[in-house]
Amino acid sequence: MNTQLLNMLRGAAVLMIVIAGCRSADEEPGAEPAAADTTVTLDGIAFRPELPDGHRLDTIIREDLNGDGGDELIVTGMRPDSIAPADARADLLQIYTFDSLARSYRLALTDSMRWIAGIGFEQLTGDDRPDLVVRINSGGNDEIAARGMSIYSADGGKIREIYGTLRGNPVIERGGERKSPLIAVTGQYWPMFLTHAEAISYVEDYLVYRDGAFVSARDGERERYLAGARNLLGEYAKLRDEHATPPSSADSSIAEDTAAAGGAFGAPHPLFVPAARVIIQFGLAGAHRPLRSFWDSEREFLGQRLPAEEFTELEELYGKNLAGG
Repeated sequence: MNTQLLNMLRGAAVLMIVIAGCRSADEEPGAEPAAADTTVTLDGIAFRPELPDGHRLDTIIREDLNGDGGDELIVTGMRPDSIAPADARADLLQIYTFDSLARSYRLALTDSMRWIAGIGFEQLTGDDRPDLVVRINSGGNDEIAARGMSIYSADGGKIREIYGTLRGNPVIERGGERKSPLIAVTGQYWPMFLTHAEAISYVEDYLVYRDGAFVSARDGERERYLAGARNLLGEYAKLRDEHATPPSSADSSIAEDTAAAGGAFGAPHPLFVPAARVIIQFGLAGAHRPLRSFWDSEREFLGQRLPAEEFTELEELYGKNLAGG
């Protein structure tokens, strides 16, 4: 039996022990549950997590994070009175390492967070050892604002957090000609007059692991950003043709009255979001020359068609992306 399969079976056995220890078959519904004995026996060694008072054990996972041939124990726990999102499973993370001299596990790292929604393992640092990936949900219905990630690694010897964010809904990317995986972090452009559903999402940065930390790789992805900008520019051009004729003064008055009646939830002009996407994408690519060219050619056209609030917003967005793109 190979080592990977053996570890999977051992991990499954631990989980079965944990589940059995956390709930009694004759526990009375609605009754205050008794404190569970979370002691498990691993390779003949008794282990009980050092959970703070009030925390219940979620799971124990075995994985060799530091490459010494022995498993670390990843432990998660949850306060039962936490008002947490539906997919939350824990608010506490602990990592234990094995002390071969003392023949016992010692607590090497502990982090509290709101809240752990998922746990997995990826090889992200190039040392061929698994890194612990913890997905975080801080609550709310905005995935970009509430979904984050923490990554723990033993690269360099000591197990530590090498990346952490509470937002951006990070996604790990692999493949293509890249040797190292990337983390794509999402940003959001959401003016007050757009609904949440109309808010513009975009990849604000790509991160790569280098010299012990995840750093921006946006410059290396410039061609990808430029390709996206060219596609968006084509989509904008098609819509532009549909609005080539300037609105009459009567049409403009009706549009302004409709927008005023709709308040923050009035539908934006059909050209607003496509134009904003082009500006953002050129800015992310650091492509100042095509960004200037786009705005210089479209400024008057858009100024004649968009409500004043929307045109001002685009002008400010252009300035920000030109300065910081």
